[in-house]
This record gives sequence, structure tokens and C-alpha cells, in this order.
Amino acid sequence: MRTFLLLLCFGLLATSACAQSLPPTRTEPAFVLVDGDLVGGLVLDTVQRRQLGEVERQYQRSYDTILSIDTLNAAELRVRLQDLNDRREAEIKGVMSAEQYAQWQLIVAAQKQSTSE
Repeated sequence: MRTFLLLLCFGLLATSACAQSLPPTRTEPAFVLVDGDLVGGLVLDTVQRRQLGEVERQYQRSYDTILSIDTLNAAELRVRLQDLNDRREAEIKGVMSAEQYAQWQLIVAAQKQSTSE
């Protein structure tokens, strides 16, 4: 569930960080909201920001749909949310370069480590 919240926060930030007027190849440092804390270090271009914004919008719609199903028990809900999270993670990985994705994973892991201490 913590991973889900982390990714949701990242998505909300990525969505708000979409810069429509910037040239597509312009890169800027991006900040990620992880468990309520703002952490930085990821550099994304304008196209990546837009793509991540769309991934997050799709994810949020699917998430809301899953939560609206009243007939799911806790185990079914957990499985569906994990499947959704796995698909979202794969889409994020497809948007980022291998280096960016590795850096993003390190940022997320470091933040999780600091919040669990």
C-alpha cells in the first residue's frame, strides 16, 4: 500500500509539472512527492513529463474504478491494486530511460528507508 501511495504522489506531481510551453527536448530537474516529503534529483524532458502525466491520469481513473467496486473483499482489492500498480510501473519504466528509471527507484527506496526509521 505504501508503494501505491508513493506512486500516486509521484503521479500527482508529474501531472502538475507538465510544462506545455517548454520545448520538447528541454530537460529540468523534477521533484517527486514520496510519503509526504518532496525529494528531487530526477531530470525529465517535456515529453516525458507529459507522458507521465497521462500515465497518472489513466492510473487514477483505474484506481477510482477499482475502489468503487463494493463486492471486492480485502484480498481481491489488494490483488487488483497490485496488478494496477505493476502495470503503472511498467508504463513509467517505458517513459523513462534506463538510467532515469534506476535513479527514480533509488529515490523511492531512499525515501522509504528514511520514513521507516
